[in-house]
Amino acid sequence: MNGRIMTFLALGIALLLIGLALSRPYWRLLRKRVLNQSSEVAIHQGNCTYSSPGVALPNYFQLVGIDVSHHQGLIDWKKVKSAYVKSKPLSFVFVRATYGRWKNDKYFTYNWKATAQVGLLRGAYHYYLPTQSAVAQAEKFLSRVCGPDGKYQGDLPPVLDVEDPPKGISRDEFHREIQQWLELVEHRTGHRPILYSGATFYRVNLYPAFKSYPLWVAHYQNNQPSIPHTQSWDVWQFTDKARINGICVPVDLNVCPHIPSFFPQHALRTLHGS
Repeated sequence: MNGRIMTFLALGIALLLIGLALSRPYWRLLRKRVLNQSSEVAIHQGNCTYSSPGVALPNYFQLVGIDVSHHQGLIDWKKVKSAYVKSKPLSFVFVRATYGRWKNDKYFTYNWKATAQVGLLRGAYHYYLPTQSAVAQAEKFLSRVCGPDGKYQGDLPPVLDVEDPPKGISRDEFHREIQQWLELVEHRTGHRPILYSGATFYRVNLYPAFKSYPLWVAHYQNNQPSIPHTQSWDVWQFTDKARINGICVPVDLNVCPHIPSFFPQHALRTLHGS
């Protein structure tokens, strides 16, 4: 009797596993359809509203913006667009497109379309891995952020996010590879890329090799970015714990003390509502 029960139980488990395996393509297709919808911006998971950003803000800034990746989940960009930080609207957003030479950010397509729909100024960024070919990483990034005509689709320049230390290669080789990415992307998009890094990492691993590139620097719990006094910066990521309407997890918040030179004229007109 026990043997028969065990047989039926095993058969039931096997049928359940088969059913789950067969249903996976359906759920993948459903998820893909949700993320690729061009008309639907608001997503249930982004149904969050806050009374304040929940973080101390710098005393002075001209522009404020956020950057996002799949870590923020599905975002309600209509709510984000209507959010204010210290009486200022969000002026820009940077969206992660790719990671290394193979990986796409799984929410990039949705975020890229939705930010355009609501009228947020947007730029795309790539997370750089020094253990992989810089050229292959640049090609991967360009394949995601350029349209069928080969043109970059962002309002703001592409960004190279460099945070991982070089392993098994010299500092000079590390710099040469980064330079390859920057030059290839600039040549193909017509935009001089922005370099993003943490303040300490930048000082130790990158300065002064890339002084001519716009700098977006991350430095938390400080009054201002701690970088060499001979290096200027355009964007400061001062926290990763902000609360913004439409995003149900903490998000990076960035400020600009002035309007950066890389803001194109059409973006400035959009920014000022003219």
